[in-house]
Amino acid sequence: MKTRIIAGLAFVGLTAFCFLFGDITRLAYIIFVAWVSCHEMVSQTKKAKKGISVWQGYAFIILFALVDIFKIKFDFMFYGLLVIMMLSFVEKILIKRNMTMEELFISMGVCLYPVAPIMMIFHICCVKGMYWPIMIVLPFVAVVFNDSVALVSGMLFGKHKMAPHISPKKTIEGLIGGLIAGVIGGVFVYLLFFYCGWDTPNLAFCVVAALVASIAGVFGDLAASAIKRDINVKDFGKIIPGHGGMLDRIDSSMFAIAAVYIAFHVGELFA
Repeated sequence: MKTRIIAGLAFVGLTAFCFLFGDITRLAYIIFVAWVSCHEMVSQTKKAKKGISVWQGYAFIILFALVDIFKIKFDFMFYGLLVIMMLSFVEKILIKRNMTMEELFISMGVCLYPVAPIMMIFHICCVKGMYWPIMIVLPFVAVVFNDSVALVSGMLFGKHKMAPHISPKKTIEGLIGGLIAGVIGGVFVYLLFFYCGWDTPNLAFCVVAALVASIAGVFGDLAASAIKRDINVKDFGKIIPGHGGMLDRIDSSMFAIAAVYIAFHVGELFA
């Protein structure tokens, strides 16, 4: 437990330092996180699905970074994904002839998980649109509050299993406690930004955003658990002592941040 706490605090400290130090450090750190997470996903999956290809996720990280850094028209992201898909089929036809269709689609799927939601954070930091700092801080804090209280609530009051086929310990009571705590975390972030004079949307938005982040974070955690159960591994890696891999640490946060950012822009369409 001591190692887990120290490693967790060190990870949070490193992340905060890289985000606050400057644009170059911030963007380089996100690419590093995406690269490590992609490596963990590919290497662990390859143990169970030996015929998969490994280059697609890395290619998408490079494509995503180049489009954002050089302000290339975002349509090229879609074009790039199509090229990756077509080259994957070419690889199966000409090189990896024994690759099954399941392995082919798993190879391409790494572009969507975990690369896409992590690089969405990269996109937020590059574009620096309205309220971009709180778009990252609020979901992250909401997830931390949600995870902490959900664990305690589940231990104290948990009776009804939420997804026993994926995560037997998660309960409906823990989920409810976690969602309430996530909203409280969102209010805390709003008050922090408001009283520090930093740009922030109104309180109602922050409450809704915290709820969206908390729900998305739960499904991010369950998604990672489902993958690990399918490929029969406990953790994606060992880079963070006591926590497992990079992907084990950020599985909830990357879903939460992407969900809040998307919800914000969808909301703008109807505002």
